[in-house]
Amino acid sequence: MRHSYILVILLIVTSITGCASIVSGTDQNLTFNSEPDEATVIVAGKVVGKTPLSVQLKKGKNQSLSFEKEGYKTHTTQLSTTLDGWFWGNILLGGFFGSTTDSVSGGMNEFSPDQYFVTLTSEKTFDVSMTRSGQIRELVIAFGDEIRLELVTGGGERTDALLAIIGTEESGKETAILALQKLSLGNENDMDFANSIIKLYTATPAEETGIPVSSMDTTTPAEETGIPVSSMDTTTPAKATGIPVSRMDYVLKFRGFSIQKPTDDRWQLHSDNQKPRIATFSFVPLSPTHSFNATVQNRGIPADFATKQEFKEFVDARLRERDSRFDELSFTSTLTELHGEWAVTYKLRYLDKNPANSTTPLFMTIKGFMYVHPYWKNSVIDAFYSERGTKAELDGTLDPVGQKLIDGTSPEKS
Repeated sequence: MRHSYILVILLIVTSITGCASIVSGTDQNLTFNSEPDEATVIVAGKVVGKTPLSVQLKKGKNQSLSFEKEGYKTHTTQLSTTLDGWFWGNILLGGFFGSTTDSVSGGMNEFSPDQYFVTLTSEKTFDVSMTRSGQIRELVIAFGDEIRLELVTGGGERTDALLAIIGTEESGKETAILALQKLSLGNENDMDFANSIIKLYTATPAEETGIPVSSMDTTTPAEETGIPVSSMDTTTPAKATGIPVSRMDYVLKFRGFSIQKPTDDRWQLHSDNQKPRIATFSFVPLSPTHSFNATVQNRGIPADFATKQEFKEFVDARLRERDSRFDELSFTSTLTELHGEWAVTYKLRYLDKNPANSTTPLFMTIKGFMYVHPYWKNSVIDAFYSERGTKAELDGTLDPVGQKLIDGTSPEKS
């Protein structure tokens, strides 16, 4: 289950709410983390433990929440409850971020969010490295899905913010994005993703250049790439770090869906095949401006819809939300059925006004489908392929290749 987080830095106090999980019974599991660890967690005046902490608490009305640690300023916030905290995120262009949540019947009130992360400020000296680490965690936990999907498409507003925090110069941007892609694919959990970025970028010379040490060293161990050693192709160029078709299983298993092994040898899978909720594929860049990718994922939706048309309107609205960097040129969608469930097929065309790999705007097409998951309540399977390049490069030649890959997707119970 994908959780939400609340993040606080005393320099800039923020409160970020996400999805809530409606679970049976009167108790709910909550998780508390802090930087640094070993902060005392106090709920409604009662000490419940020290961070990192996962604890069952009685559901109820709003209660006070405090984090205390000797030598650091106490932070106090609210442990909030809600009746319905569903929040759904799209998969396109950084328009918004989302979460995947399992739901079963249960108590009326629930804590939302159910995970808390606090960066405490020292009462003594100003710790620059801790502050930067906190900023990285804040951004990645709040916009993890959005950042991951921007990385697949070459960057975006949230990715630029992350690159600014880690101190990436313009000349090192492409290298940094490739390094972040590897970390994203090797760390499904957002906190792990954030910590891996901190580990890679908080030691000299990374602090000075924005380019991780591992990217400068051609002998970097495969473990740092997030791809198992057994899946590495040592003959693959530096940018082609995915799992080649020759080393893929016949059926690729993920959380809530499976995919048939691609038949086109140009595909690479960017995953360690440990049943994540999202699978990404790509070609080695066809030219400096021409890229081809595909994504399949199991996503959460707010609730059941009464009619097919309501479902379509909901999907359409979210598909069309986008970052200001992209201008929509066209959009079409059709209501249909897949695997016996409501489905929407769609096609979008955008103008990328500020691509990371070109000094001039590029075109981008996205084609795919989204259907109600037959086994997972309040979830959908979303599968799409995208192509970006010049107008001449986007001639439709690769459409059958992308369509065949996403058509090989099937829903699974586990």
